[in-house]
Amino acid sequence: MTNASLSFSKNSLHRTTGTNTPSILATGCIKHTVNVLNSVLLRTDRLKLTYQKFRRNF
Repeated sequence: MTNASLSFSKNSLHRTTGTNTPSILATGCIKHTVNVLNSVLLRTDRLKLTYQKFRRNF
C-alpha cells in the first residue's frame, strides 16, 4: 500500500464512522424518549383506574 492510499482509507473510515455515530446516538435517544412516554402513559392509565374506583365507592 502506498502512503496516499493508506491516508485515503483512513479518511474514508473516519468519514463513515463520523456519519454513523450521530445516527446511533439519535436512535438511542428516540428509544429512550419512547420508553419514557410509554411509562408516563401507563402511569396515567393507572391513575385514571384508581380514580374511577374511588369515585364508584362514594
